[in-house]
Amino acid sequence: MISRIWYKFLNNLGKWPCDRNMKSIEIFDGLYGKGLDIGHDGEYTFKSDNITRLNIHPGNNIDVVYDGGIIPFEDKTFDKILLRCVLEHVNDPENLLKEASRILKENGVMVIEVPFINPVHAAPIDNFRFTPNGLKIILINQKLQIDSIFYTEDHNWAIKWLLWQRLKESNEIGLKYLLKFIFLKYFINPLFLRSRTPDEKNFAQFGCIVKKVNYT
Repeated sequence: MISRIWYKFLNNLGKWPCDRNMKSIEIFDGLYGKGLDIGHDGEYTFKSDNITRLNIHPGNNIDVVYDGGIIPFEDKTFDKILLRCVLEHVNDPENLLKEASRILKENGVMVIEVPFINPVHAAPIDNFRFTPNGLKIILINQKLQIDSIFYTEDHNWAIKWLLWQRLKESNEIGLKYLLKFIFLKYFINPLFLRSRTPDEKNFAQFGCIVKKVNYT
């Protein structure tokens, strides 16, 4: 009995902080048409069945596996595309956006979410961080225009993830190590690192709704 309680406690302790804001998925779900989720991780679902889920690795709920270079679809195939926490993990974000733009229909919509302040987290690699202005420059180069920006995580979310990651990756063991986990999760977090509503002055992660346009 005690061992089961202890196991559940440790399991719960190790999971925090991992919940991510689902705003980008909700926005994508609300768009009409045939969709593609690039970099789907298998941990969320969509309201529509007309969504293709793509990743460089096979896995749960992955429909198409591709080589990370050329996306295996014809030009102007999709009405909407989701890139959720993907651009930071690729070697060439501009090439991925170029490919995504190619297979997006004219006036199609792309929902993109990227980190501004995150710890390094390999999946399997972690290469980039973005600001809204920096991402805008990259998007314009691919004939993509930002329609609106939304913010998904606040500074406190980034701070607690940074602290948690540093603690988990330390070489400490024993009671002192466990007490640090408990103190951070059950005292520091609820008292000082409570989530705030993210905005343009307080964000660690943001997203944008992007339209494919013709520049003449």
